[in-house]
Amino acid sequence: MSKTTPSYYSSISLNSKPIATASSSDGNTYVNYKMSQSEKDSYDYAQKEFAKNLQSINIFSPDTLKQLNDEVEAYKQNGIKTIKEVYTPILKNLQNDVASRFGNLDNSIFMDKLSEIEDKRAESINALAQDVESKKQELTQNELLNRYNYLNFLNDYNNQVLQNALSVLGLNKNYMTTTNNSNSSSNLTSQLAKVASLFGNAIL
Repeated sequence: MSKTTPSYYSSISLNSKPIATASSSDGNTYVNYKMSQSEKDSYDYAQKEFAKNLQSINIFSPDTLKQLNDEVEAYKQNGIKTIKEVYTPILKNLQNDVASRFGNLDNSIFMDKLSEIEDKRAESINALAQDVESKKQELTQNELLNRYNYLNFLNDYNNQVLQNALSVLGLNKNYMTTTNNSNSSSNLTSQLAKVASLFGNAIL
């Protein structure tokens, strides 16, 4: 007479809602993980966003390029304004000083001083041009960094959901196997403790 393997069934619930089930029949164990609707929506959204953004992560749309260029232009204009605010009063003071002392600006003292000021202003303009280029690179790198961080977040979220599911399913299946083999209450307690550590007040 053949021996019949007993069947078992267990369910893990969170806030009174089943999130995982396991059943055993004829030596086979079956496990199932059930997402809540909000979890499923979040998981699906994260997957779609990851796929959509991955294919264009290094491609800047016209709107993004315009935004970056506008920021660079604003930075440049602010630098130009600062240079004007610094050197315009210096030139005016030089003109007034030379004119009051010599009666006109057609002299070597004025020309020498003017040349010194213009050299310094040219240095400032050259430094500004380098700053503008650095600003452009900084904004571009920050945009790319934000995109990669966003993709990492989406990927980590998806992986966490899957890890939680696999952990719960593994625990439930392990419990079913333990139950089939020994019906040990101590093993059941151990499995419940692991589930609780993952999901808080989970019950079997």
